Amino acid sequence: MFNKDFFPTPRAVIETMLAGVTVKGKIVLEPSAGKGDIVDYLNEAGAKKVVTCEINPDLARIVATKSTFLKPDFLKVDRTEVSFVDIIVMNPPFSADEKHIIHAWEIAPDGCLILALCNYETLRNDYSKDRKILKQLIKDYGFEQNLGDVFGNAERKTGVNIGFVRLQKPRKSDENEFEGYFDTEYVEEAQGNGLLPYNEIRDCVNRYVAAVKLYDNVQVNAVQMGLLIKKFSGMSKLVFTLSEDGKAKDRETFKIELQKAAWKYIFSLMKLQKYTTSGVMADINKFVETQQQIPFTVNNVYKMLEIIVGTRESRMNKALEEVFDKITKHYSENRYSVEGWKTNSYYLVNRKFIIPYFTGDDKRWPSRVIKVTWNGTGTNIVNDLTKALCFLTGKSFDEMGDFDYVDRVPSNNYGNIKTKIKPLGNTADGVPLWGTKFEWGFFEVVLYKKGSGHFTFLDEKVWAMFNQKIAQIKGYPLSEKPKERPKPNNPEPPKTGSSTTQKAGASAPIQTAPIQRFGSSEVAVTYNPKRKGIEIVFGRNISIEELRFLKANDFEYSATNKFWYTMYSPELFKQVKQQFNLQ
Repeated sequence: MFNKDFFPTPRAVIETMLAGVTVKGKIVLEPSAGKGDIVDYLNEAGAKKVVTCEINPDLARIVATKSTFLKPDFLKVDRTEVSFVDIIVMNPPFSADEKHIIHAWEIAPDGCLILALCNYETLRNDYSKDRKILKQLIKDYGFEQNLGDVFGNAERKTGVNIGFVRLQKPRKSDENEFEGYFDTEYVEEAQGNGLLPYNEIRDCVNRYVAAVKLYDNVQVNAVQMGLLIKKFSGMSKLVFTLSEDGKAKDRETFKIELQKAAWKYIFSLMKLQKYTTSGVMADINKFVETQQQIPFTVNNVYKMLEIIVGTRESRMNKALEEVFDKITKHYSENRYSVEGWKTNSYYLVNRKFIIPYFTGDDKRWPSRVIKVTWNGTGTNIVNDLTKALCFLTGKSFDEMGDFDYVDRVPSNNYGNIKTKIKPLGNTADGVPLWGTKFEWGFFEVVLYKKGSGHFTFLDEKVWAMFNQKIAQIKGYPLSEKPKERPKPNNPEPPKTGSSTTQKAGASAPIQTAPIQRFGSSEVAVTYNPKRKGIEIVFGRNISIEELRFLKANDFEYSATNKFWYTMYSPELFKQVKQQFNLQ
């Protein structure tokens, strides 16, 4: 039963992790549950619900008896499945602790608290890309602590110092979005409004109500049966129950789970997965999991559909902004410790851009043709981007289909794949080879074995439309059509009091403003045409904390005493002067 990563968490360590944290009434995820030591503590502390993952089959059977079991492999859990979770408490396998903590952060909903143990060496020695990413997350959103050899007297000893990581994900979305909108009484409308065929909604609601009534009838029959046979020897302990996998299910639990299943059925009828982004699906899943006090009635079903349709534009804007931030984060000099490329910009999406974490070639069974990680980080980004572009352009997502299936299209063994691609290079049985171009949806695509996907907008107008929409959402100006700054054939000499410098690789000179001194410090404001942004260069080390007065999304900080700002105005420079007491 035990493997090299199985180390049950001592109760004293759990108490340290949860010190000052209110668990009562909260929904908690334990993604590497083992035999359930943390689960037992959470249940005793009054957690409303404990959701678990455990990859070892024997341990999974144990922990499933004391929690709501989600799936074996936590690394295959996506954000829509845990969008209702309040806290994540985890003791991940130390052989991959950084990967598990980063994944927890990526899928955690807004406002979620993450409490994680790890090998302290993971935090002390950040030699790998994932460790650098984790280090940056801790710096920006939490803290770390060396607990020492706290497993020294544990059930299984580790022999290493244990690190504790606490991360708090910022709260962005409105958790009370649906509050006050639905009826709390069972009152049904007389007719539908055309969003779905009325008979299907009524049929679904009627099935739900009938099932709850049948459960009540079982309870009535159980009481009557007990009265009839109680005098017969050996029959007095006979009990009627509704059970699933050998576990009894009381009326309230049955009703809640049936209601969640009914909501999911309604959303499947609408085919929401095809036309809404992963973020919207996460919001919907959170609603389903947490809004059991809302009666499942015809009237409330239509009100929910009205919310989804009525707020589609604002949700698509949110999706566009999320995708934009994810793509631009991977530019070459980013401060997030993630992989970056010069192809990507940091304040707009270039016509060609690169997304990592895309492909799924297994080195054990290497393939000549492309392999895509289904429902992976990269595929979710590009699917969300495409759905948002469909909204902007008026096209249907059905015209291009889900990117998750681009490696299965030609054979179409599944019979229902509607994804359409156009190979532009060599193929094998119709599937593009690694490193060869193909067209899908709005993009020309090249996928590489190392995991990156290279995308180029096919239509320059769609590219321009996307960046203009982002500029509108974020509130900064762009030209009508994104384009490179023209190179001057005969650049004018710098004005008196200015200096001209040539940055390595720059396509045009950088005009530098006069240096302004403050004591032993100095600062210069320059315009970099290659970056299309302002560089403010300091003559001393400037910490990131000193730049908190600026909007975080508008600048990037570099250890070379610079930061780049995408908008320059006299007001901005006035702020900088005031902040650093420049004369």
